[in-house]
Amino acid sequence: MSRRTKKSLLNKQSTSSSSASGAKATAALNAVFDRFRDSSDAPDTIGQNGTIEYLEELGVGFDEPVALVIAQLLESPSMATFTREGFLKGWKSINVNSFDSMKAAIPTLRSSLADNDTFKRIYLFTFNYAREPPSKSLPLDSAMAYWKLLLEGRFDTLLPVWFEFLENMEKEKNKDLKDGDAAKRKGVVITKDTWGCLLDFVKFANEDPGLEKYDLEYGSWPTILDNFVKYFRSKHEMDLS
Repeated sequence: MSRRTKKSLLNKQSTSSSSASGAKATAALNAVFDRFRDSSDAPDTIGQNGTIEYLEELGVGFDEPVALVIAQLLESPSMATFTREGFLKGWKSINVNSFDSMKAAIPTLRSSLADNDTFKRIYLFTFNYAREPPSKSLPLDSAMAYWKLLLEGRFDTLLPVWFEFLENMEKEKNKDLKDGDAAKRKGVVITKDTWGCLLDFVKFANEDPGLEKYDLEYGSWPTILDNFVKYFRSKHEMDLS
C-alpha cells in the first residue's frame, strides 16, 4: 500500500471518527433538551417551566446573573425560553456535550462576568431578552429588576439614587390622576438607547462619583441622564445644607 493511499485512508478514518463523535454529542445534547421540554411545548422549544427546572438542576437560580450568561450563550430568543438550535449550538461552542459537563461549566460561566467585555455583551443582550415584543422598550419595573441583578457591586453608590429618580419621574407623570383612574396610569419606559448608555454612565460615575465632571451643556448623554445628574446635584446640595 502506497504512502498516499495510507494517508488518504487515515484522513477518511479521522473524518469518520470526528463525524461519529459529533453525532454522539448532538444526540446527547438533544436528549438533555428533550428531558426538560414539556409536552405542551413546541418540539424544538423549552418553555418557562422547563427552563426553570433546567436551571434549578444546574444549580442556578433564575434570579442569578449567570442565568443571563447561559441565556446569551444558548441564544435564548426571549425570557425563559430555549430553542433546540441555540441550545445545541451554544453548548457545542464551548465543547459541552452532557448534563454533567454543563454543571461543570457553571463556575466558569459565572466567573466570566468579571471580564468587562463579557459583562458588556451580557448586559446589552439582556435588553432584548427582557422586553416583550412587539414593545421596543422595557417597563420601569422590569428594567429596575435587571439593573439590580446586573449592576449591584458595580454601581452601588448611585444605583439607589437612580431608582429614586426614576420612581419620582413616574409619580410626576401621574400626579393629577384621581382615585379609580389606574387604567390611565402612565409608566416610565426605558429605551434601548437609555439602557445602553447607562452602562457607559456607570463607568463614568465610578471614575467621578460626585459627577462633578459631567457636562450638562456640551455633553452628549441622553436627556434622561442629564435630568438625573440635575436631580443628583440638587439632592446632594440639600444633603450638605
